[in-house]
Amino acid sequence: KADADGSSAWGTPKVGSDQGLYLQQVRLWAEGRVAQAQNGEGVDGADGAHTKAVAKIMTMIEGEIRDDMNRSHTEDQHEIFGHVGYMEECWTDLENHTAVVERGVNESQAAGAKHLECQLAQQALSDRAKDACVKTHTWLSLVKSECILEDSIAPDDLKTHIDCIGSDVDEARRLHSICDNETISYKAKVAECKVLQARYNTILCDVEAQVHLHCTEYETCYERERGRYTKVMPEVKGAEAGRQQQALAVAKIECYLTSVLDANYTVLAREGESRLTACSTLTSEAAANYTIDYPAPPAKAGCPWQQWLAEQDGNCQPKEPTTTSTSTTPSGTATMPTPGQTLVSTTAPTRAATLGHKFYRY
Repeated sequence: KADADGSSAWGTPKVGSDQGLYLQQVRLWAEGRVAQAQNGEGVDGADGAHTKAVAKIMTMIEGEIRDDMNRSHTEDQHEIFGHVGYMEECWTDLENHTAVVERGVNESQAAGAKHLECQLAQQALSDRAKDACVKTHTWLSLVKSECILEDSIAPDDLKTHIDCIGSDVDEARRLHSICDNETISYKAKVAECKVLQARYNTILCDVEAQVHLHCTEYETCYERERGRYTKVMPEVKGAEAGRQQQALAVAKIECYLTSVLDANYTVLAREGESRLTACSTLTSEAAANYTIDYPAPPAKAGCPWQQWLAEQDGNCQPKEPTTTSTSTTPSGTATMPTPGQTLVSTTAPTRAATLGHKFYRY
């Protein structure tokens, strides 16, 4: 039974208070009041201290107790939403790099296109140089001379043979001039293409490094935040269940206070037992007010540039066509190309890969 002000039965509830204990105390208090009413021991209006005690407990419920429950519920809900939001922010951070990566990809495509254009021009110059030098060699092969004509179509070797013949070779010298000039143009183009290839490789590798970095950062971020969410969820669920039990206990306490302890003895003599039963069997909807919403966490997304990365073969190097020297064979001996042989491979160089990706939204 509470003291006149209700303090010995309740005290001041704190966060984490056991409302089940308070419920038991209030239930016993209510049962005692019903017993007094049934035995004709109570006098309505004669117990001012009782009325004050009931009012004080109701004030505490409507104040500290319910405020604490609402505050802890809100904090836990915000924590759940926060962890889901952190996972979404991992993706947002990755998306923020899109413009930089795509600009780099576009630059690599432009550099690759210039390199490809240079290679095609190199191929054309190679064909022209070969054709001019073969014509020179063919013309010289028809000249009767004690000088021995080697198989090589290299300009220096052809000039040595022309100088050996000495006279009546004006046409050979004209043809050789074309051969020499075309070969010089071809070699200049080869040097130019090497510079363009180096620039292309540099840009390509820089972009590839960016993609690896940003996608790894996303994966690390997602796994970290998903782990934190997985860890905190059971803790919040435990607090949620306790808060819902607390809400039901508080609802029953309010029922005993308003339906029994605040009722007069005349009413309790007739309805006391039914009111006690109604309060003890109460199933309150108040517990639903403390239900936590657990949104499904965003699925882990793949790297949006994975297809582009795969197309780069993982080595930052464009594929180079196989070349055949205009001057020497692998053994170092100058040779005449066999019929159908070209100075460089006719295989078209690989174009810069395009960026084929899509963003996966949560």
